Order: sequence, then structure tokens, then C-alpha cells
Amino acid sequence: MIPHPWILVSAGFHRHGGQSKANYYLVQYLLQNNHRVYLIGHDFDHDLTIDPRVHVYSLARPFGKDILGNWFLYHQGRSIIKKIEKRENQTCRVIVNGGNCVWRDVNWVHYIHSVWQPKITNSTWLYRWKESIAGKIYRRREQKSFRTATILIANSECTRKDLIQMGCHSQRVKTIYLGCDPDWSIPTENERKTARRAIISVEDNRPLLGFVGGVGLDNRKGFDILVSAFEQLCTNKNWNGDLVIAGAGNGLSFWQQKLSQSPFRHRYHFLGFTKDVKEVLASLDLLISPVRYEPYGLNVQEAICRGVPSIVSQLAGIAEQYPPDCHPLLLNDANSVNELADKIERWWQNANEWKERFIHFSENLRRNTWSNMAKNMVSYFENFSLRS
Repeated sequence: MIPHPWILVSAGFHRHGGQSKANYYLVQYLLQNNHRVYLIGHDFDHDLTIDPRVHVYSLARPFGKDILGNWFLYHQGRSIIKKIEKRENQTCRVIVNGGNCVWRDVNWVHYIHSVWQPKITNSTWLYRWKESIAGKIYRRREQKSFRTATILIANSECTRKDLIQMGCHSQRVKTIYLGCDPDWSIPTENERKTARRAIISVEDNRPLLGFVGGVGLDNRKGFDILVSAFEQLCTNKNWNGDLVIAGAGNGLSFWQQKLSQSPFRHRYHFLGFTKDVKEVLASLDLLISPVRYEPYGLNVQEAICRGVPSIVSQLAGIAEQYPPDCHPLLLNDANSVNELADKIERWWQNANEWKERFIHFSENLRRNTWSNMAKNMVSYFENFSLRS
């Protein structure tokens, strides 16, 4: 029996972003199991574009704007799917992500715009107006897409609960956690030293804290809280830590300018967007992610896989995976500067003990590889017949 074709609709299919990375490894699993794969999106890993088993439909993202690219996905995706099924002369398995396309099959939900409605500061009224309009469009589209889908895959239990609260029937929503790359394991001491020299020239005994993710004007990732807590710690003459910021975003230039005026400016190290996240994580002693909304948190998971103790808000999906002995590093209040500063100090006072705890956590987490995740998804889908 010839395996049926799969069609995936998403912004990206590559190894340099959360949702895009998950899509990439699902495609790899499908290819290993001899499925024909059609991809509709904007950004694709090079090895997918040259694979003869993959048919790529690259849609425009005018001026690099996500909202414009999303318009093409939403409006052209359906017509492309219909053309593919007509060419194949059979019904295909179709996976869309969130509100990027409406189709009556599988919706893999990584983010819900209806849950996080930001109050943007430090920007012009025109930018705030555009973001407000974009948010309304995204929310309307995703609600329609969720209602239409036969199967909804949530990346965490908190995402599943949000979907159910939006009116999705619980029997249609399945939680499947994101996978891990087995190569992202505990670095050797030599690898750690090399990474610290490459990423930033730092004394071996200086604590190196890290923030990995988008630096946005909406403050969803909690970078503003992190800065306030870090500066509070810097007033302690015994504290000698530095903070590495790996990530881009529409708030990056604002924070670079703001922190250039800080009396502790020499302790901030902005890397911008980098593809060397694996090496960055190898250099860190602690990752901090005080998010206000995070459906999962692949950045935290990857840090833990590298053996890096991680502070994250308990509302993040990844927090569901934390074992009890790591719970003290979960933030109860994502808006509390004092609580975050206290968590960092708690880690600092017993850094070696926390490292051991997270090494054990890492070993358990890495058992769920990307291949296992994809296998679980595909096996689950097979319980549902294709649309007639």
C-alpha cells in the first residue's frame, strides 16, 4: 500500500525557530516513512528544497512583514491544497498551524493570539494601531480555523485548556509535547570553555546568565522584568554575573539604546539573531525566561537538554515537564521583579546543586526525541480517517 501524501501549511520549515523546527522534524519523519510531502510556506531549510520527495510552494512575504505573509498563507493555502489533491487524485492528510489556513483536518496549535493580547509601550501610535488591527485579524482567523479542524494538537496542557475554554471540544484536542534533538546534550567542560570564549570573552568564574528569544515591544517574553531584576542584583557588590541576550525582535534597538545608558552596561552582551544557539547554551550557567505568556518554551527545553538550570514562569507549557525538585526555580508571578531576583540568588547560592538537578532533568527530557514526537503524532492521526 502506497502511503498517502501529506500537506503542511506554515510560515517556516527549518531548524532555527520553535514552530519551524517542530515542522521541520515532522517532515523528516514523514520522509523516512516514504510519504510524499507538500510544503506551503515562506522559509524552508535548504535540504528540504533539494529533496526530490518534497514539493515546495514558496509564498511571498512582502517587505518581510509577517502580517502580509500571513495573508498569502491564509488566502492562497486553500487553493493550493485543492490543486494538490486534484493532481494526486486523492484526499491528502493536511496539517495547518493555528490561524494560518482553514482546513478540515489537523491543526497543530503552537500559539493562541486570543489568549495573549498585549499592551504595547515604547512605540509610536501608528505601530500600536497596526498591531491592534493585526491582532484582531489573527484572532478572527484562528477562531475560524479551530472551529473547522477535525483534530487539534496542542503543544502543552495549558494550550489544550485554552483551546477548550475557547469552545473546542475536549475530545478533539490532544496534547503532544515538542521533541528534543539528541545531539543537544550536556556539553563537555572543554566544549563549555570554548563556547564561552567564542560567544563572549568571560572569566571562567563569572556567572553567565542567558536570555534566548525574541526581544519584543509587547514584553511577552518578560525581558523588562529580567532587566530590572538583573540591575537589582548588580547593586550587590558581591554579584559579578553577566547577561547574554540571544535574539532579535522589534524591541531590540530600544533595549540596546536604553541599556547603553545603564551604569551596568558592560555586563550586557547583545548577540542579536544567531544560529549558534547550541553553542550559546553551552556557555551559560543559567537561562532565564520570565514569560507572561508561553504556550510551550522550546528555548527553555533546549537549555535544559544542555544541562543549563532554567528559571521560567510556571504558566509556560514547559513548566509542566519540571520535576518536583526543580519547582523552586518556577516563577509564580511573571511580573514580580523581586521574586525573579530572589530566584536568581537562590540559584547562585547553590549553583552546583542546581546543575546536578537539571542534569538529571535533562536525561529524562531528552528521551522524547523529535522522531518520537512525530511518531506519536502520526500514529494518533491514523486513528482518524481522512476526509471523504
